[in-house]
Amino acid sequence: MCPFGNPVARSQARRILRRLEEFQEIIFDFRDVEILGQGFADEVFRVFQNRYPEIVLTMRNANKSVQGMIRHVSGGRNKTYPL
Repeated sequence: MCPFGNPVARSQARRILRRLEEFQEIIFDFRDVEILGQGFADEVFRVFQNRYPEIVLTMRNANKSVQGMIRHVSGGRNKTYPL
């Protein structure tokens, strides 16, 4: 998803999310992702999720740091399901 490093920027999230509102579930695989930037996480797990609450966001292979950032931006109110 981000071939040149960890996903950190809001602009990276917007590019990834383009046209994904057409799906019912989106699976994010965080394998080899050490950190998740606050801008990226906010755009996906707060802004996008609030805009499309019916879409289920699922994450795979997220380490504690990534999970913590997702919890932080969503205020613990996300519908993200770990696999």
